[in-house]
Amino acid sequence: MRQLCWFSVLLIGCYQAPKVDGFDREKWVSSKDLCDEYRVNISALLIKDNSPILSSTQNEVQKLLGSPERHRLYRRNQKIFYYPLSCSGTQELMIIFDALGRAKELRVVEREVDSNSE
Repeated sequence: MRQLCWFSVLLIGCYQAPKVDGFDREKWVSSKDLCDEYRVNISALLIKDNSPILSSTQNEVQKLLGSPERHRLYRRNQKIFYYPLSCSGTQELMIIFDALGRAKELRVVEREVDSNSE
């Protein structure tokens, strides 16, 4: 049983975050709580054509960006991760993964705020 636990830890730790020139993970993580513009400004770099994030696995993306704020299952076993870009929570980076768990699309979306939840 212990060997299985260690194997799991090693397997999870083996994922490499994609390299994105100009991206600072520490700023990305801290900007969520600081409400600065780093996430909004860096999102263009993350979604540009030929982004190293495309074709990365879910685990590799999480190694780079951290856990998504929310996620959902999509059609045909696809999964979507959402990362907030602004403090208001209305702008999000959306990453769509295919059924094999590889990122296939990145874009910035406007999230509708539910007026009933306030």
